[in-house]
Amino acid sequence: MSNLNIGIYGIGNFGFAILKHLSNKKLKNKLYCYDRNINVINSIQDHKKHPFLHRDYVLNSNVNLCLSPIELIAKVDVLILCVTSNAIIDISNQIKKHSKKKLIILNTAKAICKSSGKIISSIFSDNLNSLDYEYGMLAGGTIANDLFKQEPLGITIAFKKKKTQSLLKDIFSNENLKVYLSSDVIGVEYAAALKNVIAILAGIIHGLNYSFGSETHLISRASGEVENLVVNYLGGKKDTFKMDSQCWGNDLWMSCLGNSRNRKLGILIAKNNSFEKGIIEANKLKITIEGVNSIYSIKKLIESRDNQFPILSGVISLLYEKPDKIINQIFKF
Repeated sequence: MSNLNIGIYGIGNFGFAILKHLSNKKLKNKLYCYDRNINVINSIQDHKKHPFLHRDYVLNSNVNLCLSPIELIAKVDVLILCVTSNAIIDISNQIKKHSKKKLIILNTAKAICKSSGKIISSIFSDNLNSLDYEYGMLAGGTIANDLFKQEPLGITIAFKKKKTQSLLKDIFSNENLKVYLSSDVIGVEYAAALKNVIAILAGIIHGLNYSFGSETHLISRASGEVENLVVNYLGGKKDTFKMDSQCWGNDLWMSCLGNSRNRKLGILIAKNNSFEKGIIEANKLKITIEGVNSIYSIKKLIESRDNQFPILSGVISLLYEKPDKIINQIFKF
């Protein structure tokens, strides 16, 4: 492991938390980072500080800044993607063009492509089929600020090969962050993405002033539909959807009932009784919501099986109809 260089692409909230986490571990590996925001680049280059986040924190001297994505891709063996799903296609094109050696790619974006309905591993598979790479997923109930503050947390890291799983566990785990391993890359991706959809739904129910019991009732039923869809139709494994799974049970309850961005969006949608107006208000507050793209993709995922997934079908209707009406209908299913 000591010969592998590690790079973080994207130094936003989660990327910066991971950067701090890995730099504090003082790994023997060289640690690199890059962000497309020039203000972030300049601040880290000149002051070893983030210009917007945790401005009192000074990065350790073992953090090496790259000035372009080309430089980052060329230097690292393990590339950790801390970007939104909207950036994935561009980054995969950069990797395709500039990667010259085997690359381990660890994705943290929890979403499904809006236009194609594909998970991110499929996008990389389509675009990088001529390259030597391994793709994996990091998921769990890890809000960036909690990771930054070194709260005791758990994550799932999924790769097909056990050797790579162990490698990433060594890189990430410490006394504050417990790493659980999985070979179910597809299942972990779908669990992480569709959990965000349920969190938006939970926020809407809360914002419409239903009881806490009503909220947990629908969370449990929606999670059952997601498990059914992924395990029986999309290739995921049943073990991924256990309550003690970090990428499912942990992340599901944290996102649905905690201070998550997707839950906040749901509350804004309920407040405006409009999906579109809720999105507009979230954009004004500069809240990036990964679950939105996944909602658009659900129709492609359930195809002609709407009758098996009445709650997920109802979620699709939230895009076009009044949320209070749709939620009332969903409770009748």
